[in-house]
Amino acid sequence: MDFEKFLSLIDKSALYFPRLDKLSKVDPYEGHFTHVNAMIGNEEITLFDQLKHQVIAHIDKEKKRMIEVDNKSFEDAEDWGKKKYEDDKINIDLIASAHREIPRAVLNDRNKIFVHSWHMQEYESAAMWSLYAKYSNGIAIVSTYNDLVQSVLDNQDYIVYIGIVNYIDYRKDHIPVKNMLSPFLYKRKSFEHEKELRALIHVRKYDEYDRPIDTDQNINGIYVNVNLNELIKIIYISPTAEEWIVDLIKSILKKYNLNPLVFHSDLQSSAPIY
Repeated sequence: MDFEKFLSLIDKSALYFPRLDKLSKVDPYEGHFTHVNAMIGNEEITLFDQLKHQVIAHIDKEKKRMIEVDNKSFEDAEDWGKKKYEDDKINIDLIASAHREIPRAVLNDRNKIFVHSWHMQEYESAAMWSLYAKYSNGIAIVSTYNDLVQSVLDNQDYIVYIGIVNYIDYRKDHIPVKNMLSPFLYKRKSFEHEKELRALIHVRKYDEYDRPIDTDQNINGIYVNVNLNELIKIIYISPTAEEWIVDLIKSILKKYNLNPLVFHSDLQSSAPIY
């Protein structure tokens, strides 16, 4: 992050979650299902009717086995088959409904999704320094998954969901339609270098009759209060930063009673001589 965002984090003791639809300038695919999902949605009647026929064929085969191998009566096998079909039909209908309704709801709710992202990697990344801390005073914060989870759990204002982003081909791959947040944990393979861990907040407001109403369109992001001493373990300062910037950041941390380890990145140190 740049120095200004770092100061905001320290001063507010809060993580900033920008509104997802504001990120569409960087990635217009943010929060969308794939081409394959659209094909399934358009062909769902045929697709799920075929699935029901497959279920019937499987049940008929199993009833025959029950009678011939398990010595079940015809009536018992029939009763089992009817119950099995009804149970499977309910599940198929629910899946079909999800493929039809969830993508529509997601498109309407993109302005109600707020995200906060971390890069997952054991070592520093020169590419990430270049992309997300372009100035010589860039800062990288190191934490752990457990500390991040605990930090956001402590807040009383929002429910925060955390998951690892999957990178897929939107022309060939299918996003599982599980819930409203499914597409927000998928991105195109061209972003795979980000190795992103994403925290998500779905903000919905309701009227006195418990009916959903639109989120304020003027809100570009929200802050989630966290315990910074619990969250921040190590701070790396840009490899191109001058030493006075390193001293300044250490001084700021001290004034805010924060005590993480602070290192000046050595990614651009002199080349070794062998």
